Amino acid sequence: MFVLTLDNEVFIIFNTSRLFFLLRPKSSTSNQGWPEEFGFKLGGDGPSYILSVVEGSSAYMAGLQPGDQVLEIDGQNVSSLSTKALIALAQTLKTVPPSIGVVSRIEQVCIQSCI
Repeated sequence: MFVLTLDNEVFIIFNTSRLFFLLRPKSSTSNQGWPEEFGFKLGGDGPSYILSVVEGSSAYMAGLQPGDQVLEIDGQNVSSLSTKALIALAQTLKTVPPSIGVVSRIEQVCIQSCI
């Protein structure tokens, strides 16, 4: 963990890796709708990040959060893949849905004076 100050705002940087197992929607028999069908959107040209998570979705229930960096899919290192390449890979995997390993990057914390 380290602290970054930017424009008088304090950010605490955590490098906490987590592995998630998403629930498969009842209507899903493949990964063709991944990631949207599982309730989240990705972005980034490498690495890829979770941009948004739909409340109540499989991704939400598993604990994925916007800002999480995707590190692995079904045990495969994807930390440098673009979003397009990551989605293409995930959609070819036999495990429905594939497990997803992420690292939480930034948490904004307001620090007030102790005086």
